[in-house]
Amino acid sequence: MPFPFTYVCDLLQQLDDELHSTKTQKATSKTIVAGWFKEHRSRLASVDNDAGAILSALLPERRTDRVYCIQATRLHSIIGHALGLGYSRVLELRRHETPGSGVDLGDCVESILKSTPNPAQDQELSVEKIDAVLGEIAAASRFSSPKIRASRQDHGEKYANRALGSIYVKLSARDAKWLTRLILKNYQPVVLDEYNVFSSYHVLLPQLLKVRDDLTITTAFLRHVNQSAGDYDRIISVMKPKLGIKVGRQPWFKGRSIKSCLDMTRGRSVSVEQKIDGEYCQLHIDLSKGYHCIQIFSKSGKDSTNDRAGLHSAIRDSLRLDKPDCPLKQGCILEGELAVYCDKVIACSKRTAAADLREAFAKCITSRGEGIVIKPDTPYFDFSTTQKPYACCNIKLKKKYIQGWGDVGDFAVIGASYEAAAAKTYQIRNLKWTHFYIGCLQNRNQVKVGNEKARFMVLNIFELNETLMKTFLAHYNPESVALEEQDMFELELYGTAHTKPPTVVFADPAIFDVHAITFDDLQEAAKTAIEIPQQEDSQEMRNWIRALEKADPGGIAVDAISQDSTSSESTVMSRRLSAEEHRRERNGAAEEDLRFAKNREKALQSGRQQAKLEETP
Repeated sequence: MPFPFTYVCDLLQQLDDELHSTKTQKATSKTIVAGWFKEHRSRLASVDNDAGAILSALLPERRTDRVYCIQATRLHSIIGHALGLGYSRVLELRRHETPGSGVDLGDCVESILKSTPNPAQDQELSVEKIDAVLGEIAAASRFSSPKIRASRQDHGEKYANRALGSIYVKLSARDAKWLTRLILKNYQPVVLDEYNVFSSYHVLLPQLLKVRDDLTITTAFLRHVNQSAGDYDRIISVMKPKLGIKVGRQPWFKGRSIKSCLDMTRGRSVSVEQKIDGEYCQLHIDLSKGYHCIQIFSKSGKDSTNDRAGLHSAIRDSLRLDKPDCPLKQGCILEGELAVYCDKVIACSKRTAAADLREAFAKCITSRGEGIVIKPDTPYFDFSTTQKPYACCNIKLKKKYIQGWGDVGDFAVIGASYEAAAAKTYQIRNLKWTHFYIGCLQNRNQVKVGNEKARFMVLNIFELNETLMKTFLAHYNPESVALEEQDMFELELYGTAHTKPPTVVFADPAIFDVHAITFDDLQEAAKTAIEIPQQEDSQEMRNWIRALEKADPGGIAVDAISQDSTSSESTVMSRRLSAEEHRRERNGAAEEDLRFAKNREKALQSGRQQAKLEETP
């Protein structure tokens, strides 16, 4: 029989209640999820329900092929119309837009339906029906995958409003809350672990999704097999990659030093490629489709073939498609970032492995590369019952991953904005800001002499984790002014800050150290950095450290112990100016600029007030 949506809400609400519980010993998410699947095992095994729809309801963010084009603003309009809310109730529904309210749209819907419940609630409203409605809404969006759009039926205008409205009037307050979050693809702060959900449904599902990353197809296949040991080998032999269905991605780990990389390789032979900051894609070439043989999947799993039409000609040329000397007979599946790679293999079991990795990494960063990628000479996936540590896993080693490295710049936090869904992820009451805007002072000299108002170039938006957010609020509670009312600064908004401007501006901006891979404007400073350490471990280590220090514009000396793969106790002494001194020097200059801007604005305001007093009869 169809699976009731209220059962899904039972699980989500239980997880949410456990998060906010004051008990000293809380049940783990894994235990709660496993218990829920065990309780509903008989219903889940029924041939009448759609396992793909159930798993999609539990993990809505996984359905990247579906784009509803419904955000909170449009959704509360749909809900308000469906429930026949008056003006005051609509204001209550929009309470989530108020900074510090601590609620999202789902909470507001629940609050309204608690006070005035729907008269005819349908406890048997199925997940399959809701999934079908969401599928039809997604089919009408040009941003959905071609497969989803191909299933579109002509339901007329405003289908989403009518269809969703007919569902909302049948739900309880609690279930309406979770439906709202399902549509917005955001259950936070509730987060379900994919592996936990998939393995609880079927022990083999996580492995099968690595080969065919499609919930509908894979769950349909599992209905025809049992979970006995004899079926394991049969399933693996049948489930092979198929053109047109995305293959799962391998795990990736961060390397923190040469030694940590060697520890993870476990002596395997590996290839080392330059890490290029591009866009991951998975290419499916099916020659049976003729000219339209190219299919491109993005990192999220979405079919981006049409979005990346500009790449098709380069792919055709590189693979010699439609040419007599094309190396493909039927098709292939490729993944990468369409970058040139090196096919040199490094045997990590040899004594020279550390030196080879150092040389490859130093060569990369001195040429202003982002880092290197270390790939083992092993199968793409390993389905054997004996799992080896770090098997079939790739390693990324970037300069910023090494402790004390990367570039640090001082930026002014000039303003902030609030997003209800993001605020739910923090355990902080009355939180007013979730996104912060950083910028640089453009007219420092003019502000110093008092000729101009401070002008900031706003470059980017960022979020703080909960620990940093609490620290920021505890030590710095800035005075904020609405963006449209402030006249303290001139703001030039760029990038995402231009499309999503701040709602408030800080009268006294804070200074944040921002850690990044590199700042292009500081690259020239690297040429004057002091390169020679006062103590040397070896010629090899000295060359390695010199290459690193030359590439670092921040002037930070390398600790040889952190980079050494032996038990050497020698270290490299600090440079003339330590990293802490550099930081203090930069902070002093930035804070001085802000003091000039702040004091000048106060003087101007005082002058204006004095002028008004003199004009008063």
